[in-house]
Amino acid sequence: MVEMALVLPLFILLAFSIIEFGRAMMASQLVTNAARDGARLAAIDGSTNQQVRDAVLEFLDRSLGPNSSTASVSIEVNGTSNEVANSTPGDMCTVTVSVPYSEITLTRAQFLDNSNIVGHCAMRREW
Repeated sequence: MVEMALVLPLFILLAFSIIEFGRAMMASQLVTNAARDGARLAAIDGSTNQQVRDAVLEFLDRSLGPNSSTASVSIEVNGTSNEVANSTPGDMCTVTVSVPYSEITLTRAQFLDNSNIVGHCAMRREW
């Protein structure tokens, strides 16, 4: 009993840490995939910033669930403007997605509350 009383809390802490780390890695990959989906749309002729933003938020909503509503999407065009619709072929379109870690965690780890999970992707505008 004494051994179990000493080892069980450590084992539970280790198990929850592994689960939380795995969830963070999965969320990081999903945020990166959302940025890639948005950059792919931004590279297509005829797309707008609002369409890209909506596509990213829809992807996050389907993959991370309703907790993704606090995500921020940044769209930059390395060219004449920051509007995807005004970009020219060959311009670099960069989509950055940031989701607060506190919104997707399963536990309430206080030391990670101010962290963000960030995904970036850049693609050239189609010719």
